[in-house]
Amino acid sequence: MQGKGAGYNQKVEVGPEEIMEVIEDRVPFFRMFKLRGFEIFAPDIGRIYDNEEMSSILFRDSQLKNGSKLILREPTK
Repeated sequence: MQGKGAGYNQKVEVGPEEIMEVIEDRVPFFRMFKLRGFEIFAPDIGRIYDNEEMSSILFRDSQLKNGSKLILREPTK
């Protein structure tokens, strides 16, 4: 059984020299969830990326590897 939001899966190719916020332009539904306060979570490394990091960190410095997953998680209430 797939979890909530399984229909929103999206594969994105990025280069190591690109800033992480490029995801916002390449994933059509990203802005919608960002505006709702969702967190950007990398389950493989157990890390949450905040908006400030997304606009300043390069993929090569993000600890993400080829094939890594990012999840837009509902904010904790």
